[in-house]
Amino acid sequence: DYANAAGTFGIAKGLDPADTELAALEAECDAKAKALELKVQAEHECDAKDFAEALHTFDAALELWPDNAEIQAERDAAARKLEAQALMKQAKDELAADKAGKAVNHLKKALELDLGNEDISALKIEAEKKLKASKLLKEALQEMAEGDNAGAAAHLRTAKSLDPEELAIQTNLDECEKKLNALQLKRQGDIQAEHDAFDTAIASYTEALALDP
Repeated sequence: DYANAAGTFGIAKGLDPADTELAALEAECDAKAKALELKVQAEHECDAKDFAEALHTFDAALELWPDNAEIQAERDAAARKLEAQALMKQAKDELAADKAGKAVNHLKKALELDLGNEDISALKIEAEKKLKASKLLKEALQEMAEGDNAGAAAHLRTAKSLDPEELAIQTNLDECEKKLNALQLKRQGDIQAEHDAFDTAIASYTEALALDP
């Protein structure tokens, strides 16, 4: 108990003012007591996720007690969490800008710094889903350009399950399904025409053209 020790040395110094060793011991205990108070304050700041402020408080504690390994270790941990926090913010901005690949990379680094952080882990999962959906969308667009609307639709449905809010996925899926429905109606019309049901065939063809002019 460094605070009580400082008080005791202070009393002893009052009895023997000339004893410089007592004065030095009092100062040392007082500094260590204040350092421990700052350590507790910094821990509360870490609990509140205010890691920038915690770093300042840990640094103030280390100025008073430079060789305290526990304070130094907690200070280093707070620095890592602060960096992870900054990387997470950057990743959120990247996701908002449709840069899921960069976001995933930054979130991986963030987790290396703050292993077990559930918020970072959850955001990383979300970013990975968006990245996969983006790749599937790109594949689907290529398939659509090649006329493989069935393959494109399958990829777009998977992409939608990964990233339901992405408008481009839904827009292209709607387009694919229209084309597939139109193709089905054309085939239906062909069968009807083969059986001389020309009126119903024309109706099927007309409906198909409305879906895929």
